[in-house]
Amino acid sequence: MLAITLGLLKIIGIVLLWLLGLILLALCLLLFVPVRYKAKANTQGANIDVEADGSWLLKFVRLRYIRKAGEDDLRVYIFWFYRMRNDDEEKIETPTIHGKKKAENLITDKLETEFIEHPSTRDKEPTVPEKNAEPKPKQDKGIGRIKEIANQIRYYLNYPNRDIIISATWDLVKRLFKKLRPKKLRLTGEVGFESPHLTGYLFAVLGALCLPISGLKPNFDERILSLNLCARGRLSLWSIVWQLIRYVIKRPIWSLVMDFYKHNKQQKKILRKGDVDE
Repeated sequence: MLAITLGLLKIIGIVLLWLLGLILLALCLLLFVPVRYKAKANTQGANIDVEADGSWLLKFVRLRYIRKAGEDDLRVYIFWFYRMRNDDEEKIETPTIHGKKKAENLITDKLETEFIEHPSTRDKEPTVPEKNAEPKPKQDKGIGRIKEIANQIRYYLNYPNRDIIISATWDLVKRLFKKLRPKKLRLTGEVGFESPHLTGYLFAVLGALCLPISGLKPNFDERILSLNLCARGRLSLWSIVWQLIRYVIKRPIWSLVMDFYKHNKQQKKILRKGDVDE
């Protein structure tokens, strides 16, 4: 009997270890295996043609999106074989009335049903509202909510170590931008607005952002939009998670997060007490 029990425990332990190993393997694949993507876009005035392709784990999961001549086509491939596709939606035809006679009959039937009194209400006298009955004052919860949000904004604007938090947040944004930006980005074409000043301002901003716009030409004479975009890169979930962990574990950020959590917890308790009192 003891040997049977130990054998069952051994089998259960092996199965649990296998399940734990599979879970760890799945987490490692999600965190460390990057998603590869590439996209192409062409614009000629109001017409936009897009072709995007994303894959994960040697194209184990693949997504493909194509837009041409105003028509969208989205496909998802799993296990290299199974495919899901966005089928055309079923056209729902609304019933229409043909002919004047049918329309007139419907209108007259509607008027008759609105103006004919119900037999149960003919002999009843009109009810007069009681004088003593006073309308209950309605609580305007919207104004209270707006005041609460304004107080929260005012509190966090005057939060201690505000400058340190702002600088840390700006550093996080820059690091995430480096991780998320495409490895290869090529933008060519011609852009022009009705006002030459707007065209100059646009290219000044793009140049300040250090974007690869060497193939983009400004047109100061006419309004035109003709762009060709090619992008390719990869995205790893672990790089984003690691940057967020580094950001949150800083002392001013962590104290801000805990303060925000406690404040929300207190507000929920207050709202629950108010609902119970009502």
